[in-house]
This record gives sequence, structure tokens and C-alpha cells, in this order.
Amino acid sequence: GFDKGPLPSAFGNLKNLVTLRAGNSSLTGILPSEMGLMTNLKLIQLNENELTGSIPSEVTESLTQLTQLELFKNRLTGAISLEAMTQLEQLRLHRNQFAGLVTLPETAPFKALALYWNKNLRGTIPLMLCDIPDFKIQVCGNGQ
Repeated sequence: GFDKGPLPSAFGNLKNLVTLRAGNSSLTGILPSEMGLMTNLKLIQLNENELTGSIPSEVTESLTQLTQLELFKNRLTGAISLEAMTQLEQLRLHRNQFAGLVTLPETAPFKALALYWNKNLRGTIPLMLCDIPDFKIQVCGNGQ
């Protein structure tokens, strides 16, 4: 398992991995761009660590099968550009330092969306989310 320190760039070699769970593991550093090679991933849970930097475009553009992305309670920064992740059901990026434009996939089958306690996020929430029964959305609040 993972315990403390940075995520290794060798992660990219785990091309058949479907689930990556390492929440609350004292991980540090950036998300390696090589994670974009893990195209079979459906779930990423790296919440409650000390990860920094932005989500690499190699990850956001390549992991199109991802249904759950949980990176909350880290120190991640930058814009949130996830339009290629059209299978997302759960997106939890709250309690980071994201700032700028949020771009979400228009047709993703969202069931949960949490973006609160970030810095100055802007963008539009896909209109189709208004029609989903029992949809939970939390986008307000700041991390000042």
C-alpha cells in the first residue's frame, strides 16, 4: 500500500488498475501526469492527503471511464477542467485551493458534486443536473 511521501510516476505502469484508494495516507507532492496512462481507472480516492499542484491535463483528458473522483481535503490548485470525464457520477473536490474556471462534462451522470471551500471558482453547472432526482450539490462556501 501507500504510506507517506509522493505518488510515484511509475503509477502509469498500472494500466489495468480499476480502483485507486489511498485516502488519509499522508501522501505529498503532485499528481503525476503518468496517471493519465491508467485508462481503466473508474475510481480515484486520494482525499485527506497533502497533495499540491493542479490536476494534470493528461489525467483529465485520458481517464474518460472514471465514475468517482475524490480529491477533497488536499492543497490542490488551478482550474478544474473535466469535460472529457463524461462518466463521472461523484465528484468531490471540496476543501482545496482550486481557483478559476470550472468546466464540467455536460452529459455526465452526476449523483454528487462538492466544490465548496475552494478559492474564487467560476463557471456554469450543467443544466441537466437540475433534472436528476436525489442529486446532491454543494458548491458554495469559500476557503479564505
